[in-house]
Amino acid sequence: MTIRWPILLTALALLAAVAFGWAAARRALATYVELQALRLDPTGARGFEDANRRLGPPVPGTARVVLFGDSRVSGWHELPPLPAAEIVNRGRPSDTTAQGLLRLGRDVVALEPGIVVIQFGINDLKNIGLFPERAPEIVQACTSNLEEIVGRLRAAGVEVVLLTIFPVGPVPWIRRPFWSERIPEAIAAVNQRLLALAGHGVTVLDCGAVLADDLRLRPRFADGTLHLSPAGYVALGSCVAPTLRKLVSDRLAAQ
Repeated sequence: MTIRWPILLTALALLAAVAFGWAAARRALATYVELQALRLDPTGARGFEDANRRLGPPVPGTARVVLFGDSRVSGWHELPPLPAAEIVNRGRPSDTTAQGLLRLGRDVVALEPGIVVIQFGINDLKNIGLFPERAPEIVQACTSNLEEIVGRLRAAGVEVVLLTIFPVGPVPWIRRPFWSERIPEAIAAVNQRLLALAGHGVTVLDCGAVLADDLRLRPRFADGTLHLSPAGYVALGSCVAPTLRKLVSDRLAAQ
């Protein structure tokens, strides 16, 4: 039986086109649904409304630590043991720094934390791929919003642990039409400004030194383009835990 290569290649090309179209359509639908949900509720009030109400005030003799950020925080399920610390996760997938500012009072300050760990910014900077002409504006807004978040927390007497924005992992073909190689550079630019915020009541930890090489997540620490693998979270926890242990100890000693 003779294989008719032109017909076979054409069929394979058609199958590839159908697969690409299906994947693109699913992604477009997911993006549309997310956009409409955002228009209904830009602060995600329903996400933590009940949990915040049930939480109550901090337990005497403990320090409440709130993890605040986007999906990189919401996926952070375990930290190394922190004696006398109550860990509360208030990470919300897809959040930008502007959305973080909108819900800061309700999801963080109102919980009366002693310490807040912040990881925000990648959902701002990834949009440089869609709006390359607005790259300087996006970098500036991201930095300013993070500075404002830190300032409001310090004004409330909260100790801040600010994590630099994690670098990104591999970029798959389906994301490349909406990606820009300027994004890693933007992450580095924002992080340089975040490092300058270190001072009284503000500890800045350089996550890239632990998780990345040459502005890219190390392969074993990456889960797709934007997220950390389980091994990545272990490495992150090992980086953050010593600082949190000292802050918790100092906080309890001052009570």
